[in-house]
Order: sequence, then C-alpha cells, then structure tokens
Amino acid sequence: MGCGAALLGTVGPRGTHPAAANPVPSLCDLGRRKGIEVGAAFSGHADPDYRALVAGQVGLITPEWCLKPGYVHPDRHGPYRFAAADEAYRFARSAALGVHGHTLFWHGDPLAWAAELGPSEGFRAYRDVAAALVSRYPDTVSWDVANEVVSETGPLWRGQLGLPVNAEAVAGLFRHVGALAPKRLLCLNDYNLECGAAWCRDKQARMIRAVDELRARGAPVGAIGLQGHLSSRHGLDLDATLAFVRQLASRGLEVHLSELDVNDVVLADAVERRDEQVADLYRTYLSALLSEPAVSRITFWGLTDFDHWMTRGEAEDVRPAGQARPALFDRSLRPKPSFWAVAECLRDAPARRPSRRG
Repeated sequence: MGCGAALLGTVGPRGTHPAAANPVPSLCDLGRRKGIEVGAAFSGHADPDYRALVAGQVGLITPEWCLKPGYVHPDRHGPYRFAAADEAYRFARSAALGVHGHTLFWHGDPLAWAAELGPSEGFRAYRDVAAALVSRYPDTVSWDVANEVVSETGPLWRGQLGLPVNAEAVAGLFRHVGALAPKRLLCLNDYNLECGAAWCRDKQARMIRAVDELRARGAPVGAIGLQGHLSSRHGLDLDATLAFVRQLASRGLEVHLSELDVNDVVLADAVERRDEQVADLYRTYLSALLSEPAVSRITFWGLTDFDHWMTRGEAEDVRPAGQARPALFDRSLRPKPSFWAVAECLRDAPARRPSRRG
C-alpha cells in the first residue's frame, strides 16, 4: 500500500522540528521506505485540517466505529446503516488511502438480537453481516475478523456476546470471510499483549493457543493485531513481547501494532515533561518491536489529541476528559515530541519485505 495524497495542498501540519529546521515528514513515507505500513484510526470528524493531516501522514485508515456489527445492523428486521462507512471510504478514495476494516465480530458492539436466535442462527447472523460489509467494500485491504475474543482468565474464548464463543465459531467466521475475500489479509486483533503485568504474559500464551486452535480448523488467519494501548501504569515487558512476536512469526503470521497510543494517566502533570515521557514510551516500544521483520504495520489509534478516544473520555483508566495527551499531534495539530520519536524509530528500523497484498 502506498502513501496517501495530502489534502488542501499540505503534507501534515506546517512546522519544523523544535531542534532543527526540518519540515514535518510524512510517517507513511518513512515507513514505506522500510516496508512498514503506517495507518491511523479515523473517526469521521469533518474538520478539513484534521483530514489533511491524516491524508498526509498515513497510507491507511481504520474506521473507528462505523463498521462494527452492532452499529451497522442494530435491528434484525431494519435496514443496514452504511452512510457513515460510505463517507469514510469516500474520504479514503479522495486521499488515495487504503482501508482496514474493523471489526466483524466484537463483544463490545455486538448484534444484540443475534443471541436470541440460538448459537447456530446467531453466528449465521454475524456471517450475514460480514458478507454484507465485505461485498459492499471489496477494496478493503484487510479485515479484523474477530476482535478481543481471547480471555485473560478462565475459558480460552471470551463468551460475552450472548453466544457460546469457541474455536469452531471463530474459525467458521474466518473461513466464511476468507471465501468471500480470498485475496484479503484477515486479522485476529486483541489487547493486553505487551504490558509489564503478569496478565499480559498470560494473554500472550493464550493467544498462541488460540491461533493454533484456529489454524487447526482451517481458519485463514494471516495477521495478529497487538493493539498496543501502552500503559504508563503497568509499563512494558519487551523481552516477553519480542518472544511472543517471534512465536507468531514462526507460524508465518504478520504482526500489526494495530491501535497504538500511550495512556499518560500516571505521568507528570507538567505538560512539557509529560510529553517527553509519552515520547519515551513510544520510542522504547517501537525501537524494540520494529526490529522484528514480522511487524509490518503500525496503526495509531488517533493521530491527534484533537480527536482521540482518550481525550473524549472513553477510556476507563485515564486523566479527566480533555487533559490526556496520548497522541503524536496536539489539539492544534502541531507535532509533539512523540511524533519525532516515532519518526526516528521508522528511520532507524531495518528494512523488511512489504506486506503481502492481493
């Protein structure tokens, strides 16, 4: 996937490195030189300067909410709601961006009515919604077929959809989407796969088990998404995470850092100091993870503090709404130290073969 075309005649915000007279580079271009895709979540915000920033900085967008089953088809007997997704795809086409589809199956935004149908018909409902989305948006580069289906404790599969989630149910959805879009990369996406707490190491082991169970059932899983909501409270375990990435690579899987940001909840109150601490977390994580050739994509879960789920107050463990500074650009769309840390990591990353695409 190439880099997008900037809108409004700009490539990102005007500005220079605070310590050097260098114009703001495109992260997408820096990544492309190393065979790394760079993307961002896209909320659909209409601000033209924000859209120009996204168009100039990334080559791929992930619609943040408008492809989720519970939003797309909330009423079994009602119409599909495609308008918001249609607009996201129009923006992507206008800016020459690819689109990653998120997500066809997630407990956080389920088909509430599907559980009433029983397991067989309930999972058929998810397959029907998946078919509607995949057929309407055939140029989608890749899909999160299942999101957050591996549990931290208890049974391996997370059963919070009102349906008995198990390996065969998830594998069946992967096989279904694979038949509909045989040339598209299909992904399994999850969280708590990088932090320094013991439950993240447990989750890594469980994810390996889940991948093996799905593969044994013929699921065409091509990539694993490590969400990467980096926690200032729980820190990182780079050794364990790198070992986990190598286990995935040994199975022929791509690895995506799929929802990357930094939760600054316990960092300094002083903004300048906090911004440097946030940048250090990005730098520490990316300089390690990008050393692994299996890591083929970085997607930031919001490029700016202007339009970010944490500053909107949607995270549970976060500074009060509006005070968090998790992203690469500030509310005025100016690059922060975290942007320059990410740019440095991309410049220093070893080159790898570009991700395979149909």
